[in-house]
Amino acid sequence: MHISNERSELLYGADKIGKFLGLNPRQIRRRFKAGQLPGFHFGRLICASADDLREWLASAAHGGIDAQ
Repeated sequence: MHISNERSELLYGADKIGKFLGLNPRQIRRRFKAGQLPGFHFGRLICASADDLREWLASAAHGGIDAQ
């Protein structure tokens, strides 16, 4: 995870992560379980840093990850 002096927005739950990425919560859960999305569990919630998701999207746009 990217750590800096600035505070990154933390997204809690598949719903919020899905809205951020334009995917539905089911897709978020499936991709997270498959290790295709950055993030972590906080109890039963999937959480992710907005900065980490932006980096993931940039990498996907340049063919660095499986973007399917």
